[in-house]
Amino acid sequence: MRSIYFIYSCAFVASCVVDDATEEIAQEVTVSCPAGYMLTSPVAAQCCWDGTKTMFFRPDNSLASRTRNPYGTGCKASNGTGACSGDACFYGPNGFARAVITAPTDTYAFMIYTGADPTAPGARCSGTWYQNVHAGGIFTGVTGTYPTGQGCPGGNGSTSSYAWDY
Repeated sequence: MRSIYFIYSCAFVASCVVDDATEEIAQEVTVSCPAGYMLTSPVAAQCCWDGTKTMFFRPDNSLASRTRNPYGTGCKASNGTGACSGDACFYGPNGFARAVITAPTDTYAFMIYTGADPTAPGARCSGTWYQNVHAGGIFTGVTGTYPTGQGCPGGNGSTSSYAWDY
């Protein structure tokens, strides 16, 4: 059996595959978002993945944050495993909750991380805005591979096909 872990030796890559039988300890770090976690549109600017959520800026400069189902499965209730129907699901078809959108508070968006180093164990994504341009962002823009307009089976069909788009 093989598992995907985010480990310190894999800094700034989407993921590393290690054998379950190894004794290497997996640790969460901040990295640019894996394309498979993101939608084909819009581009997720300065996209950061920290092992529990994606955080990025939308084209309108607002900050979007989406929490991943800890079990990695889509179309599930808020406990991550329970059954659900249509737009009543907490986790959508790609295994993420609906995006929480925060309006910009200043002119220039900048993705940061908590912790001493983005590759340090326990680092987390965090976004902010500044009045002036800040250079040196470490997270790239990501065009995802997951199609937009996907929904969960069941429900009345009124909004479920776009409920998890950002």
